[in-house]
Amino acid sequence: MGEKTQPASSPSIVSGTIWNILAVGIRLPVGFITVVVLTSFLGPEDFGRFTLTTSVVLWLKFSITLLFEQATVKLVSEADDWRAIGAKVSQMTGLFSLGAVLLLWVLAPAIATLLQDPQLASYLRLLSIDIPVFCLARIHNSLLVGTGQFRERALSLSAYWLTRIVLITGFVFLGWSVTGALLGCITGSVASFLIGRFFIQPSLFRGSNFSHKQLWTYAGPLFISSMGLQIYDKLDLLAYKALGGTVAQAGVYGLALQLIIVARIFAAALNPLLLSTLSRLLKAQKQDQAKKIAQTSLRILLFQLPLLAMLAASASDWLPLGFGDQYKPAAPLFAWLIFSAIGLDLVQMTSAILTGLGRPRASIWLVAPLPPIALCGYVWLIPSSGALGAAQITTLVALLGGLSGGLMVQSAWTLQLPFGTLLRSLLLCALSTVVTQSWQIAGWGVFLKLAGVSMGILLGFALLGEFKPQDLKLLQSFLPSQLKPKSERI
Repeated sequence: MGEKTQPASSPSIVSGTIWNILAVGIRLPVGFITVVVLTSFLGPEDFGRFTLTTSVVLWLKFSITLLFEQATVKLVSEADDWRAIGAKVSQMTGLFSLGAVLLLWVLAPAIATLLQDPQLASYLRLLSIDIPVFCLARIHNSLLVGTGQFRERALSLSAYWLTRIVLITGFVFLGWSVTGALLGCITGSVASFLIGRFFIQPSLFRGSNFSHKQLWTYAGPLFISSMGLQIYDKLDLLAYKALGGTVAQAGVYGLALQLIIVARIFAAALNPLLLSTLSRLLKAQKQDQAKKIAQTSLRILLFQLPLLAMLAASASDWLPLGFGDQYKPAAPLFAWLIFSAIGLDLVQMTSAILTGLGRPRASIWLVAPLPPIALCGYVWLIPSSGALGAAQITTLVALLGGLSGGLMVQSAWTLQLPFGTLLRSLLLCALSTVVTQSWQIAGWGVFLKLAGVSMGILLGFALLGEFKPQDLKLLQSFLPSQLKPKSERI
């Protein structure tokens, strides 16, 4: 299925993004319900163990998948036939995954000792089973993106999140505690793999004649940059725990990290589609259309800033309602960490643009400095400021990385960055923070306040002239024909 790839237009990437935002967006309610269930039934200590276990295994899983994901999307998007590439990356992913399982089994006791909790060893070994299944599911999704099957990729993602929440909740209700939650994670990966495999079937065993050299031209540099991002992504939690935080305190910090997924949805949905589309357009010598898509992607990402400021300003109001007063200390941590998400989104998006331009090595220079800079900051600030210091360093370094990525893209591609959108977003950030903090409302009424402020932010963008005629035309392209203006109906 899908032997050849087709060029993608601006409406097709937006349509694909919408489908994938819906799929990734399932992560919001699913993630919220999962965290509520786990914090309620496990308590801070066991929730901390679950968070630490999944953080360590996620490092391994994403290091493997990101080694091949972007390279796969890039090469498949430019190829006339995906099958040789698909077989090669699937088989290499399987081998790397099995190696990671063996490595984790050997190192689990040492990791548990480092994190000062012997129980983590058995949990790490259990969750290691998830590594090959999860990684192969992600590679199948990358092949779907590379061949332009955006909706099918969305279905695979949806299967992952829905299966995961149902079985995590069920197993925890049965009293299986952390073990049940980890089994739920594994079954979610199995569901995603089976759905992806239904739509596209790369050979898992038959040999491929695709050149290793061509694959590693992209996979090598992207592996280094992806490793840097994965190390950075949970480095604050592990550094905080290693520098004296208790398991319960790690659980509180882990909750704040779990909640910032609200700011990662757009980039998670768009980045693989952006890389696929830019690669095709640039191969077809359509520079202007490629630049327009890149600029629009960056603009939409910046639209989130006022909404994130609103959530940060009201965190102490809504967070205890969902998770109880014992997790109220997570509110100031979330208020900082939510902005780290924007920085990391910018890093990933600009890395995808640079890769689409055929400059994968540039992503190394973008990402490599982040972990060592952050680690120095943690060693300096965590002993005196605790969890808040960890959150502050994480956010400041991530924003520095995002700014650097934007400047690198501007230099490499003479791309006009959306500074106007940034200024308007920062102005609305300040206004939304003042309004949110000044508007006092008790209990669950806080969510009505958030809805009202969100509408005000949208109105503010409109009054400041952010929305352009081409934005309206793009939105109209998705309306049913009977709802479009008569002049545009076919």
